[in-house]
Amino acid sequence: LEASGWHTADWLAQVLARAPANLDRAFDNWRSQYSTARQAMAHYQRKMMDNSAPEAERQQARELRDDAEARMFELESPGRGSNSDSYVYRYLASQGILPGYNFPRLPITAMLKVREGKNRQLQRPRFLAITEFGPRALVYHEGARHEITSVTIERSPTGAGGVRFIEAKVCPACSTLHAQLGPVDVCVSCQAKLGPPVDKYLRMLNVTTRRRERIHSDEEERMRLGYEVRTAVAFDGGPGGQLLAHLGDAKAPAWTLRYGRAATLWRINKGWKRRQPGSEGFPLDLDNGKWLTQAQYDDGDSETPDAVNKAVVIPFVEDKRNALVLSPGQKPSREAMLALAAALKQAVQRVFQLEDSELACECLPGDDNPAHILLYEAAEGGAVYDRAVAHVCAFHKLDRQSGEHVHGAVLLHVAAVVDHDSAQVTPERGARSYEHVR
Repeated sequence: LEASGWHTADWLAQVLARAPANLDRAFDNWRSQYSTARQAMAHYQRKMMDNSAPEAERQQARELRDDAEARMFELESPGRGSNSDSYVYRYLASQGILPGYNFPRLPITAMLKVREGKNRQLQRPRFLAITEFGPRALVYHEGARHEITSVTIERSPTGAGGVRFIEAKVCPACSTLHAQLGPVDVCVSCQAKLGPPVDKYLRMLNVTTRRRERIHSDEEERMRLGYEVRTAVAFDGGPGGQLLAHLGDAKAPAWTLRYGRAATLWRINKGWKRRQPGSEGFPLDLDNGKWLTQAQYDDGDSETPDAVNKAVVIPFVEDKRNALVLSPGQKPSREAMLALAAALKQAVQRVFQLEDSELACECLPGDDNPAHILLYEAAEGGAVYDRAVAHVCAFHKLDRQSGEHVHGAVLLHVAAVVDHDSAQVTPERGARSYEHVR
């Protein structure tokens, strides 16, 4: 325990003192979801009973009301089975109250209409669904093409347009997430100045589709380029929530390592890569959850004549993962950072026999301006990842000599961790990872 880095003499007393408040706060998300489901059911019930509305709108309101009612029933009956996000042990594990319990978060579901009167569900993990089930994305299933047309919306009587938006700030320098922290002007991690908060973050839930027979060439090109997705991370501020390690002099470290168990990770879909500079997000009809084209948002058309309650939103998904952030004292070149990220990921995988899909590695705030390296568990659980990170945090003990470049010493440590044959790791070799050349 003394060598763990997180244990102190009063650690147990602090944990016990904070336990009641932490447990109560863990259920805030459940309370919010239940309130949202009740308000959504009442909202769509009123639209369904509106005899002046077109029959198509009333039918859609009936379907959305049934979805909200099913969600309420699921939240009210968490003990009916473990295959539910509301199953008490799964829920508490997802909120970081029961760390180490292997209860994976349930995936996001897309409803596909395979033929008249018959639907089929297609599921993807949350971090994958943010792109595969993104706004107006195309899903190919059993030879048919389906377009993502709408998303389930969390309702709130106090939110803009009756929708529950999340307000947050993301540090432009290190991608640290600042949500529900009150007014903050500087980043809690790197002390960089923060801009105004973004109040249009929309939590992405299940989606619905419609079949598409044809697709225009410009749509195909835009979808081929894909979305701009960024990752934001926030560490728990409680005891042991964040562990620090320094490589080199503590006053002027060559590298600073920050590790957190059950850190909060957001994957944010900021928009198409092919879009107007300075524009972020996607137009959404806040009444029925339909994704709009820019023309429909600006002027409306015959398909959406009543889409007056609309806004540009930024969808995101959230999960808690064990995460490690490596920050250099002096920023290397872009090529060196990308190569180091790929080499470090390969080294950890080889030493701890991890599959490529079990460990994720990204540069923050993005590959276009890599200033930090983020490693996090891509698979559920995390026992092996914990051992791997503990080893990586201690890699500075393997070799005390520095290279001429900032990244040189770390690459030497990575090579030593793997084996002597890996001493040939170079920026060119490391950068061969598909993640860093796409």
